[in-house]
Amino acid sequence: MRLRITHIARYEFEKPVEFGLQQSRKTPKSTRGQTVLSWDAEIDGGQREFSFQDYRRNTVDPVSFYPRTEALEIRSVGEFPMADISGIVGKHEGFASLWLFERDTPLTRIVAGCRDLAKRAGGETDVVRLHGLSLRIRETVEYEIGASQSDWTAEQATAEGC
Repeated sequence: MRLRITHIARYEFEKPVEFGLQQSRKTPKSTRGQTVLSWDAEIDGGQREFSFQDYRRNTVDPVSFYPRTEALEIRSVGEFPMADISGIVGKHEGFASLWLFERDTPLTRIVAGCRDLAKRAGGETDVVRLHGLSLRIRETVEYEIGASQSDWTAEQATAEGC
């Protein structure tokens, strides 16, 4: 499958902004499942200052706002073929060690509701179980802007369903 994507991020301000700086991380990476053939970003209301890669190999483009801008728009267009890899991205890449993602934190600690959600995933293999878990999470926890709080635990989001 070959994808052509257009993405627009638009920020509008109540009054003209004298100065602003936005970090844009919108450039996709070539991975085992996709090869970026082309990617271009146009900026209205500001300009890209420079680019660098962060610790996860994401391209970061700091964008400064033009003085007295009332809106900033970043329009990205790209094309790339996609391979069906069933959601398996392969070897971990980047500077953050895997143990960082395997440890409990106060917000991610697994308790009754999350454990029940995982048990309902079912499946014979790890891949089937993980796809089942993804489906159960999507059915249980609806994504709705403003419905949850950034300091909620995984358990609170599961209990509230958002």
